[in-house]
Amino acid sequence: MAKQEEYFDKKNWLQRLQEGSWEPEILISGIVLYGLFNMFPVVDDLGHYLNHYGLSIFSRGTVGDSIVALLKVSIGWLIAGFVSHLLFRSVWAAYIGLTYIYDDRTNVDKFKYAPRFKKGIVKQLNYRKQIIKLEKISSSLFALSFLIFMNILGITVLILVLGIAIFLWVRIFPERTDLSIFNYILNTVLITYLIDYISLGLLKRIPYLNKVYYPFYKLISWLLLAPLYRNIYYGFIANHKKWKVISFLVLFVIISLTAEETIRGRLKSSLNLRPHGAKAFVMQPQHYASQAQGDYSDHIWIPKRTVNGNTLKAFVVHRSTFEEDDIMKICDFDQQKRQYPKKVDSLKLVCLKQFYHLELDGNTVEAPLFYTKNRHSDQDGLLHYIDISQLKKGKHELRLYYNFYNDEKDTVYKRFRSRVGFYKTTDK
Repeated sequence: MAKQEEYFDKKNWLQRLQEGSWEPEILISGIVLYGLFNMFPVVDDLGHYLNHYGLSIFSRGTVGDSIVALLKVSIGWLIAGFVSHLLFRSVWAAYIGLTYIYDDRTNVDKFKYAPRFKKGIVKQLNYRKQIIKLEKISSSLFALSFLIFMNILGITVLILVLGIAIFLWVRIFPERTDLSIFNYILNTVLITYLIDYISLGLLKRIPYLNKVYYPFYKLISWLLLAPLYRNIYYGFIANHKKWKVISFLVLFVIISLTAEETIRGRLKSSLNLRPHGAKAFVMQPQHYASQAQGDYSDHIWIPKRTVNGNTLKAFVVHRSTFEEDDIMKICDFDQQKRQYPKKVDSLKLVCLKQFYHLELDGNTVEAPLFYTKNRHSDQDGLLHYIDISQLKKGKHELRLYYNFYNDEKDTVYKRFRSRVGFYKTTDK
């Protein structure tokens, strides 16, 4: 009797979880979607890091490009899945609301439609059936999005492992430069697993062959992260018609491979010698008001890439991040404020000037400055008017440092934050 009561308690608990699953679904979809749309530049940065600072296999081979392309494809699928999920959930929520207002016994005879039209309307006005149908679609889309993402992510991990294996092979056997064997291994593994995956487990059903396939299947499953999503896959193939599942999987593979090849082709055609990041004399658009197009630097920017006159205007962005722990400490603001209560604004400017440190071509900048809010960038900061009359015609560099106070050593040290290059068109 106790076991039976425990069974019913677990059953009721599971049912409550199922009924309330839509809330975390919507929350997760919304939060993840926000982050996913900002992931593509991060993946590009990862590709650049792999090609320039990672193992040699990433810069010399195509492993880095494949990883970047697959990650972009997986993010694209996840965005498509979550957007579809939110769309169907929105319609589902609308039907839920309508059940409070209307019932399923709406009189459609007053429309005086032809029977063939009226029959379809009657089906659509059955809100309860529509809610159940939309509930199944929405939950399936949520699970399917995760399944697709994890499938592609698993392939990415496999390629990464193979890339590391190639790197170790080259280190151990430097005289063996033919690495085609690794391509054969990768293609054999992927094709074999793909055949079994799309055929819904054909290789697991063939006598004798399944015994040979089993250890390979266990190994490749771990490399492809299959234990994390395998049950979702089996749930779909067990509860849907096989031809529908196979058709979807074939379409998914074709679209993914096409997208991966397209993205990888674009990555190959990119400039290999292009400097990246905040390197000297690399002109990032966000550092120039004429080029930023609303995307201003969070640290420092100037009006243009070229300067025609003898004065350079430089805007140093001020944010509240360092105020309490660093800026106020470096100028002893609290004590100064008590000592000079009528000069608080002047003290604030002194503190900011001590914290934000500018150097022009390696020399400390001493220039008039004003605290202002730029109406174009909507940023608070310090506007410097720097005298460059003594500079020769040509390229120059302005560097921004932050000055921090070291409690233990009772000293101030500077830390590099950003740089901006410009070209002076007139000689001194």
